[in-house]
Amino acid sequence: MSAAPAPPPSTMPKPESAIARSFDLNGRTLAIALAQGVVKLPQIAIAVVLVRLLTEAQWNTLSFALTVYLTGVGLGGLNINQSVYFFYGRVPREERRGLVLQTTALLASTAAIAALIILSLGAWLGDGALAIEPLLPMIALVVLLEVPTSAAQELLLASESPRLSAGFTAVSAVLQGVALILPIALGRGLDEVLRWLVVYTLCRLVVYVVLMLRATPPGPIRFPTAIGARMRDQIVYTLPLALAMASGMLNKMLDKWLVAAFDPVHFGAYYLSAQEVPLIPLLPFAMGAVVATRYVWAFKRGRTPLALAYWRAAVSRVAVVIVPSTAAVIICAPELFPLAFTEANAVAVLPFQIYGVILFHRVAEYGIVLRAAGDTRSLWLASLTLLGSNVLVSLPLVATLGMVGAALGTLIANAVAWIYILRRIARVMETPLRVVFPWRHYGALLALATVVGGVTWAGVSVLDLDAGTALATKATGFTVLYWLASRALGVTRHLPPIPDDDPDFLGEVM
Repeated sequence: MSAAPAPPPSTMPKPESAIARSFDLNGRTLAIALAQGVVKLPQIAIAVVLVRLLTEAQWNTLSFALTVYLTGVGLGGLNINQSVYFFYGRVPREERRGLVLQTTALLASTAAIAALIILSLGAWLGDGALAIEPLLPMIALVVLLEVPTSAAQELLLASESPRLSAGFTAVSAVLQGVALILPIALGRGLDEVLRWLVVYTLCRLVVYVVLMLRATPPGPIRFPTAIGARMRDQIVYTLPLALAMASGMLNKMLDKWLVAAFDPVHFGAYYLSAQEVPLIPLLPFAMGAVVATRYVWAFKRGRTPLALAYWRAAVSRVAVVIVPSTAAVIICAPELFPLAFTEANAVAVLPFQIYGVILFHRVAEYGIVLRAAGDTRSLWLASLTLLGSNVLVSLPLVATLGMVGAALGTLIANAVAWIYILRRIARVMETPLRVVFPWRHYGALLALATVVGGVTWAGVSVLDLDAGTALATKATGFTVLYWLASRALGVTRHLPPIPDDDPDFLGEVM
């Protein structure tokens, strides 16, 4: 008996992975950005509470101590924790606990070096307005205890325990906030805050050990001996990450250290102003995370035009939100900043607005494109360009203009680095600079936000309103005027299309 003839190819059902699908870029990005925002908001809340509980001099001292602490934790870790992602799945199960212990030992070694450097700062800081020499031993101890636990998130994610990872991160953030706020609320001194931070890091260390034992396969500890997970190989793998992280940390903290040296009286106010509005930069990073695998796939297949299409679609959509949101923050700053951080810190409104201008270029996660293309050298060069520009420009500006000069220097350095990294992205995308970025669309959004912002500012400034009413009027007026103008002009009507996911891509990831 002969088999039934197969249906013609045109009528045969296609496997699900062989059918192109629309890519929900906006929905996925929003979900990730909202999740990250839940974590970021408490950081601002802590600062809002502390500036109300402390005198101006106490806040200056505490914010500088926190700068030393955060720098120590950042540089002390040297990104060694990131190596867990790479090596954990490459070693046999029975060696994974040894790998984690080895990573913890490396982190403890770098933490000890960071702690010694912190202890040596006393000779350099002197006894001026930001004299924190008595606090340095406690800060060093906190760094020594916290850095070895910095691999917890990577360990838990690598061992397929994302809920434990999220829980550890959330609980750590809460305990750290309690350690910072509760002693001050009880009327204790700054040294008591450091003691509470020591207790927090001890608790974190104990929980880390318990999680390490739970997440790794049971059995006797066997250190990795093969397939590239020995300590030497781990150090070699981590070194480029460490140098890149160190450069990034120096860029992030340089302006604060310069203000501490040249304008220490205003350090606390500048510390508040130099924090980017937390929710705005989350959107481009979330968008980058959503599109990252598609960039990698497109570059791997040699389909550079597809990577460019994803890039332009992502940038255009992020700009639709970032540009007007940033403009709104800038025009509302004279009322928003003092209301959030008290009138005592209103002197930093202008630096806060200058930092707001920097946000206008945060319409993309630029580094993810270069990493996807395998061009890590350009990331190095971009980081060095930013650091070099920051040093050359900020130093004379801070010396002459104080904290305003620090903000201006950071703005100029970011502008230089922005053009540089766009040129590198244009190179890997094999397209000119005038094409790689949606300049016309971006320029239209920027012009509209500037005009609407100026009209709103001028209109509210002629009214005799208290700060709260002025803030509400500005925010409402800008939102309504911008929405009406953007609808009338159709600035969002012709966005670059989002490419459908290729069937081959779906077949690989499903």
